[in-house]
Amino acid sequence: MSRQLRAVLLATLLVLSAGFAGVGFGSAAALTDADAPAAPSLQQEEDPTENATLDPATEVWVDGEGNLVLRYEGNTTSETEAPTGAEAPASESNIEYGLAVGEGLFYSLVTANSTTAAPDAANATEGEFHALLTTGRLNGTGSLVTPRPDAIQSMTLDVEGVRTREDARFDASTEIVVPNEEAGTASLLQNAQVDVQAEVGPSTFTSTGSLDASLQTALGPAQSQSFTVTESDGDYTIDAAQDYRISSFTVDRWNTSARAEQTLNAQYAAIAQSLGGSADITLESYEFSRNEDDSGRLDIEYTVEYTDVEQGLSQQLAFQLASTEDVNLTQAEATDIAQRVTELQVNEVSAAFEQTETGAVTGSYNLDIENYDTALEAGLDVADSVNSSEFAVQTEQLDQARTQLEAQRAANLVRTYSLSTTVESSTETTTLNLQAQSRSENWAAYVEELESRDVPFGSLTYSLSGGTEGEQIALDGEFTLEQEDIVGQAISQFEQSLNASATEETDTEEVRRYLRAFEAAEFQRAKTDVTFSNGELRIEAGAKFDNLAALRDVVAVAQGDGLTVTEVVGRTEGNTTNSYVSVRGAVSSDASEEDVRALSVVDENTTVHMPGTWDRSFPEMDRDRARNYLGLTPTPTASPAGGSGDDGGSGDDQQTPGGSSGDGAGFGVGVALVALLAAALLAVRRE
Repeated sequence: MSRQLRAVLLATLLVLSAGFAGVGFGSAAALTDADAPAAPSLQQEEDPTENATLDPATEVWVDGEGNLVLRYEGNTTSETEAPTGAEAPASESNIEYGLAVGEGLFYSLVTANSTTAAPDAANATEGEFHALLTTGRLNGTGSLVTPRPDAIQSMTLDVEGVRTREDARFDASTEIVVPNEEAGTASLLQNAQVDVQAEVGPSTFTSTGSLDASLQTALGPAQSQSFTVTESDGDYTIDAAQDYRISSFTVDRWNTSARAEQTLNAQYAAIAQSLGGSADITLESYEFSRNEDDSGRLDIEYTVEYTDVEQGLSQQLAFQLASTEDVNLTQAEATDIAQRVTELQVNEVSAAFEQTETGAVTGSYNLDIENYDTALEAGLDVADSVNSSEFAVQTEQLDQARTQLEAQRAANLVRTYSLSTTVESSTETTTLNLQAQSRSENWAAYVEELESRDVPFGSLTYSLSGGTEGEQIALDGEFTLEQEDIVGQAISQFEQSLNASATEETDTEEVRRYLRAFEAAEFQRAKTDVTFSNGELRIEAGAKFDNLAALRDVVAVAQGDGLTVTEVVGRTEGNTTNSYVSVRGAVSSDASEEDVRALSVVDENTTVHMPGTWDRSFPEMDRDRARNYLGLTPTPTASPAGGSGDDGGSGDDQQTPGGSSGDGAGFGVGVALVALLAAALLAVRRE
């Protein structure tokens, strides 16, 4: 799977974990449940770091069976005001979230509403994003309506891409009209057209391009230049033609044909001699004239023929490779790589440019090479031998690149690309029009060759379209990625990135354990919906795992109480978001307050409510809403931590409830599996 596709997957996973605005990773605790299946062994080494227990709670309630409910008081989350001088409006927000470990169920909902007057519809930004991730598919849709900036008078945009088992293609078009004062350097053009085409085969690469433009004002005196390089049996020929102004400082080097030949020899012969070859220079035509300011005008055509330079080039390259400290190659290996690089066949490399006194500019290029795949494979071997951490490339990526080259050759894959751009200026506006596309031949055969070499393939389709609508810009987009074990493949890619980017072994192992635990948790389904309209932001997210308790191998308390957290519930209550953490069997049924205060989650500032001294209920996680949101088949409601399943209670029979989780001091949503993954991935990025 390409880096672009992995980026899409990562973004979706992080959206799920970021569904609780402003909530961090927090402390870790054991995640187990009597109803949860046994966590498989992750076969990890003993954790060299000391895992922390939950922070001391603000309040704790103890029932008659020794179960606890811990309350962590979070930050004020409602009726916030914009800082002095800031443009952000005052707002009210509400947060609720929940985690049921035994059911592997996670759900959160965040809403924020502006308390100021509703903005003018024409100047309001509205949007929505929806994503659903399953074990083999990631689908997302989104739309955005935002005020049209002054720099854009009008625009249209259409992008569509397909990469399935049968076909791979891409089409994009856009037209943008901007006022001349916003056009920048484009306003210097009366009109311009640029066309580029390329064809990439298994071992050949060809490309052509052209430029045709008219400037508002000529950039300088008329000039023209052209160069063509061709190769035959390892010898190279350069055909050149130049007609241009030369400065007074260099006139003496070109003012006679003899001096011109001498100057050309100095330029080209030295290169040939350094490679053990020779350069034969022929002056085809020559004309020189001196200007009144002592500058000159040179019109010259010449040919340079290089012979016996390829062997010298190979020898110099081999010497450089073998003597470079950061490259671990023997002389024989370096020689082999250098010889393969020089197998690159240059059929033609040419470029031409002409500028007239009236401001017309034309240009073109042509590129035709063979055996580029052999040279590329040699480059991969060099990359594989680099032992510097600064430049090292992952072995897995190099192996996959080699395999893709092999598959391209076996399938005779051919890809074509084209780009056409026009710019037209009027007295008031500048219009940019762009068309781009790519096509492929023998793509289905290429996919088969990849899979026969155990390279995973993911189908991807995507589109983005829209443009200006009056004083607004409206865009709509969607994408679908399908791949077997899409999450497992993403984890594998993250592990590869970790191996290359982590600098400390302790950090590397810690993040690797998070990734293993996420995989062992047996992800099933995740969903997120984000909408923003009329000053209201709504973020809803949920996830389902078959074995959420597998995280205990990562977040289990190595020292201290070893508390078993079964559920976490969070709700905004008044001006505060509280987290309620249900803990099963923390103390014995006849424990005293002194026993409770001996726990690490209780300190001198914690209010302790012993059995028989309290009568209240706690927020509960709405499991049915979570299941309905995720599109899951209803299942029997799991019992709350430590009880019969009754909600609430009093005295010795009180039960710890299930619930949704929130912004708890020292705890937050760190228990949530997706947040654990996000923290691990962000740790990798920081490295």
